[in-house]
Amino acid sequence: MRVLFFPCTLDGLAKHSGSRLIRCEWVAKYWEEAEVYDGTQRLRDFQLFVFQKAYLGHTSQKLIRQLARWRDEGRPIALAFDLCDPDFLGPHYLRVLMELLPLFDFATAPTTPLVEWLAQWLPAYEVPDGVDTEAITVHHEFRETRNPSIVWMGYKGNAGALLEISQTMQDEGLTGDTVTVSSPMPFEAFVAQMAEYDILLNPRPPRPPFLYKSDNKTLVAWAAGVAVACDGPELRQLLLPKFRREHLALGRGYVERGGHVRESVMAWQDVVRQEMEL
Repeated sequence: MRVLFFPCTLDGLAKHSGSRLIRCEWVAKYWEEAEVYDGTQRLRDFQLFVFQKAYLGHTSQKLIRQLARWRDEGRPIALAFDLCDPDFLGPHYLRVLMELLPLFDFATAPTTPLVEWLAQWLPAYEVPDGVDTEAITVHHEFRETRNPSIVWMGYKGNAGALLEISQTMQDEGLTGDTVTVSSPMPFEAFVAQMAEYDILLNPRPPRPPFLYKSDNKTLVAWAAGVAVACDGPELRQLLLPKFRREHLALGRGYVERGGHVRESVMAWQDVVRQEMEL
């Protein structure tokens, strides 16, 4: 069975989109039967078509409808929809999703809350994000300091997540940098900038849209040797070099054992076995 991923960039998203890299390119790299659509493949050569957050543009919608028609005519193919963000929180996106989701056979997502939302409309499965450690070419050099450098990196619209950890920063007299972006950075540049710091702030408040978010930024940071503070108590601990060193050892170990993109591929293969009876 051959698998073809249609990336979100089909809808005009920036070519540096992190979700394309994590949920298409890295997966296809480690999944022998999978490819990322580049316009040269013959659709008739594939049996599973995965639309990775590609559903808004004319091209992706035309492909979805064409492939759904082929399936309904009896061809042994299946369509999967992979959603990595809570697009449904926006009225326009929700309307389009409600129109197109019935055309898919099943859906996947990286987090339980996203899977639970999708499961209201079609079979849905969790395929966690993973990191390709070979893609991490810049690594932070550990520093034995009690005054670590701290950074938050992300889209400006997500900076509200810092409210939960800002009080700890004030209480401890800490200062940090905030790197906000309006469009995706090249992955190498993103990692290189992150690796300049001892600690990455990555709070995930239990409210929309944050509760739907994946932990992929944490995985990338660990792979690059950067400690990650998700809340105030964790940040206080990580101010001590001893705890930072232990934290990083556990984080890097997790990336190798359970957070590598190979685990994402295995999850995909389990889903395919269930849905396509292979």
